[in-house]
Amino acid sequence: MKDTVAPMSKNVIPNAQDKDATAKHRDQFLGKVFTMMKDYLNETTTGEAKVVDFKLPHELEEMIDFQIYRENTEDDTLLETCQQVLDYSVRSNHPRFHNQLYGGCDTYSLAGDYLSTTTNGAMFTYEMTPVFSVMETHFINFLGQTLGWEKVDGIFAPGGSFANFYGVMIARYHKFPQVKEDGMHGLPPLCVLTSSQSHYSITKAAVMMGIGS
Repeated sequence: MKDTVAPMSKNVIPNAQDKDATAKHRDQFLGKVFTMMKDYLNETTTGEAKVVDFKLPHELEEMIDFQIYRENTEDDTLLETCQQVLDYSVRSNHPRFHNQLYGGCDTYSLAGDYLSTTTNGAMFTYEMTPVFSVMETHFINFLGQTLGWEKVDGIFAPGGSFANFYGVMIARYHKFPQVKEDGMHGLPPLCVLTSSQSHYSITKAAVMMGIGS
């Protein structure tokens, strides 16, 4: 087995001596990838392709090179891998895809996702993402107003499990604000009252917060 680190095309690293060549290469490579993605979306949303060309794990390992090499990877190889990722992924935007958590592909939301990924910002400080930080505040205020709340505060959660975790944590802080300084040792024994049909993330939240399952 070869030594492993993240693969990298030899052309991706900016060339300080030839910025025009670097920009041209970026346009060519991303143009090909975007064309793939547009074709994928068109085939998916029209129902022309199958919902999934399902392969077992060992079959995927035979078809796709999952090794991570120290040496540079050529653009053509990267493009081939990109196409394989699209070919063998579940097409959650397909009109005959029926599963939870998905609502199809919205063109404008996809464009927004491209923008946030291109800027490569992180929401941990205003200095890093001034526009998205202000946007988050306004959107949270909008949601609060929709619910009839005059004063709101909040953050975006990366998913349902963490949203529930935040909720349990806020409930604990609301009842026992001293937990921020004293920790769980300064509190009486706690429990979480929930339905047997509740999401598994409630149990996970109780475990992570030291309440126990």
